[in-house]
Amino acid sequence: LNRLVAFAEVHGAAAALLELEGLEASAPLRAFLPFQAVRAGLLARSDRRTEAAEAYRAALALGPGEAERLWLSARLSEVED
Repeated sequence: LNRLVAFAEVHGAAAALLELEGLEASAPLRAFLPFQAVRAGLLARSDRRTEAAEAYRAALALGPGEAERLWLSARLSEVED
């Protein structure tokens, strides 16, 4: 995931999402909060707001701690506006 974040900085969020697609089939990764948060951020940066909101909701459903919940909720609000 860290590599994908760096990749997005160099090549853009859309290119990083293409790289991420290969990982999405993994059920354990889909249940990993950082995966959903990174995916949501890349989707938001690609102006795919509906999908980003779904990914932020998926991350929130995974039971983040208070600080992460606040951060994810704020990001969710941004893509829902």
